[in-house]
Amino acid sequence: MESPFYYVSETEEVIPKKECWNGKKTATQVAIDAEATECFLGLLKDKWAMLSDSKTGKRQLWHCIATELEEAGFSIRGSDKIQMCKTKWENLRKVYRGYISKNIDL
Repeated sequence: MESPFYYVSETEEVIPKKECWNGKKTATQVAIDAEATECFLGLLKDKWAMLSDSKTGKRQLWHCIATELEEAGFSIRGSDKIQMCKTKWENLRKVYRGYISKNIDL
């Protein structure tokens, strides 16, 4: 059974999971959040066809991404990891759209 606190690497080394997106603003936590977000975006890129397909159920996609993030060594805070991934995506889109709308006239 997989622990929420550590994972076993490919070399069978036990490594503590990094808790991401927990709202803390320490320098270490900001770095962990940035690393987790980069991994998250990479997973989204790999699954872009599923994300942009209107016929695909997104809950399954978010579950898959949450699982892969945990396999990559990140512990997603909260009990609903699927909702956390969906919310992260919505927030990233909102910030990006705001950035684009402010800088479009430059």
